[in-house]
Amino acid sequence: MISAINSLTLSPALAALLLKPHGAKKDVPTRIIDRLFGWLFRPFNRFFHKSSERYQGAVSRTLHRRGSVFVVYLLLLCGAAFMFKLVPGGFIPTQDKMYLIGGVKMPEGASLERTDAMIRKMSEIGLSVDGVSDSVAFPGLNAPAIHQYAEYRDGVLCLETAQ
Repeated sequence: MISAINSLTLSPALAALLLKPHGAKKDVPTRIIDRLFGWLFRPFNRFFHKSSERYQGAVSRTLHRRGSVFVVYLLLLCGAAFMFKLVPGGFIPTQDKMYLIGGVKMPEGASLERTDAMIRKMSEIGLSVDGVSDSVAFPGLNAPAIHQYAEYRDGVLCLETAQ
């Protein structure tokens, strides 16, 4: 629908504007707008024209030096690959919030008791790991989706501070 409106209204108007001869006399509404706002349009048009010429010149120079530009591009790619090799692959930022969030999703229709038993088991496993100080569980909460269901349960494992 939008394409039909565009092709029937905007395209003919744009074609009329583009196909108008450059030396053609301006119509009355255009002359009125030019008189009222010409002081604003002329500096913008000059700036836009100069910017377009500079851009065209830069593209033209780049196309004339394709080989040099390609070499610079390859050097940038090699530099990026070198930086990937330089940074350690196992780099993980320090965990500054000192807690981990885990979730349990049971089959649909699972009772709250069954879900609670599963999160208790998850908490026990988490508490058996060195560095975990506490465990908190939220019944029926699916935090990422911000919904409450009986088959969901989110748990938080609080970490000990490093000495």
